[in-house]
Amino acid sequence: MGLLLTIPPSSTIGLFIALTAWLAASWYIMQMVQQLLFGPRRPDLRYADLRHPEFTSLLIVVLALLAIGLAPTSLYEPDQAPNKTAAMERSLAWNR
Repeated sequence: MGLLLTIPPSSTIGLFIALTAWLAASWYIMQMVQQLLFGPRRPDLRYADLRHPEFTSLLIVVLALLAIGLAPTSLYEPDQAPNKTAAMERSLAWNR
């Protein structure tokens, strides 16, 4: 992805094609794995993907990840100001 995003803006069609192919391949692989694990889809069974509480939990997680991803990086930086004590502020005096 880093190589694809550093290309000049004039070739965005190539980026779009690569991302579309990536999405299609990912979708196809997930369908193959699901069919391998659970068998072929049966028309006599009614499937319910997400119920209301599951959808609410998923929405909360997605919104939290979105908020973390869009937050400015200054929120994640540690405080750079060192703690100064009285001993650090005075110059050292050597006693003989």
